[in-house]
Amino acid sequence: MNETRMFADEVAAGIVKYFPEDRQMQCRVVETRKNNNVSRVGISFHEQGSNISPVIYMEPYHKAAANGRPMDELMREIAETVFRSREQMQHVDPMDYGDYESVKNYLSVTLVNGKDNRQMLSQMPYRQMEDLALILGLRFPMEEGTGSIKVNHELAKQWEVDTDVLFEQAERNAIKTEPAVLQKMEEVLSLLETDGNKTNNLLDAENFQTPEPGLYVLSNQSKVKGAAVLSYPGVLEKVDQLFPEGFYILPSSVHELLVIPKSLEISPRELGEMVRAINRSEVAKEDQLSDRVYEYDREAGKIRQVPESVKQKDVKEVTR
Repeated sequence: MNETRMFADEVAAGIVKYFPEDRQMQCRVVETRKNNNVSRVGISFHEQGSNISPVIYMEPYHKAAANGRPMDELMREIAETVFRSREQMQHVDPMDYGDYESVKNYLSVTLVNGKDNRQMLSQMPYRQMEDLALILGLRFPMEEGTGSIKVNHELAKQWEVDTDVLFEQAERNAIKTEPAVLQKMEEVLSLLETDGNKTNNLLDAENFQTPEPGLYVLSNQSKVKGAAVLSYPGVLEKVDQLFPEGFYILPSSVHELLVIPKSLEISPRELGEMVRAINRSEVAKEDQLSDRVYEYDREAGKIRQVPESVKQKDVKEVTR
């Protein structure tokens, strides 16, 4: 972290000359706490007379510099990224973030780990889902990707709207713009290889039939922060209808989940070990959701942890 901070300080001090002289750009190094308490170092670029201040994170540029890319080349690339970000943000409809009516259609939900985000959760409204937590954010489309802002207590207080209403609005928005999608694992991998985007959503009415044995991916349409579909009304009930023998839910990441029918007869212990191994080797800390396995409790209408999937030292935490 210290090395990245030193690199950011160097960039902030020297990048001004890479902007036109008539653009009075102020650069400030900032540190941001992301999901799972991951700290990121960035530079905020503010031009005098503008209310747009994009933040460019320095970790990939620091890594590129360590691998031998010239600083002059990196500085020019960062400056170009700043201008591109500013242009994209200018195309977003102007919003008064303190006015609920101005922003309510941009509300969204994200599912995160409760234990690893305790400090962050103390500063914002959230809903508990077993050991996970559903949080609110403002997510608005841009020409490249999306921009997002987490909803903290201070912002929610300005709106003077009941917390339940905020979550209901966010879920309505999410269902409309990012509907839940259930696909066979083979199809997802095939689409990645071919760069295709046609999805065969097993949750759609016309596709709603008993699926073949295998592994399935549950996410939203864009597969960005798609684990939040667990909170969508009716989604778990639909999956339960497809797999009447029961199913396990593996938290692949904050972006997607794996659905494993119990008919495959893979033990929860094996599945738990699989989740933990993948988290250690393949999923960035910032994208990890949980190292535990879940199942759908039909009577309660919600997910619950499977104690057999948890490391022995953590079983008491699940069963108490």
